[in-house]
Amino acid sequence: MEDDIGDMKIHHSVAVHVGQFIDEVHIQEGHLSEFDLCEHMGWGMKEFDDFLVNKIIITAEIAEKLSEILLGSAKFYIGMQKNYDAAQARKEAENGN
Repeated sequence: MEDDIGDMKIHHSVAVHVGQFIDEVHIQEGHLSEFDLCEHMGWGMKEFDDFLVNKIIITAEIAEKLSEILLGSAKFYIGMQKNYDAAQARKEAENGN
């Protein structure tokens, strides 16, 4: 299933959670340490682990904190969360859940 986003078509399998994106693009590539992210966000390792496995929903407050330490605006991270949520809902609907 695809959605129109501007002139692009986005398939639900393309949508990723912010935690996965930050892990793959910033942490695994060495641009940001787990410690620095946790310290800036005020998280312990439990919250950090939850963030990486999509258990933390990106709120306006979290998005603002992410935008302070990473490239991208708060609006970018909120949009990514909305796209992820919509993709998950479509996936569940397609699977009859």
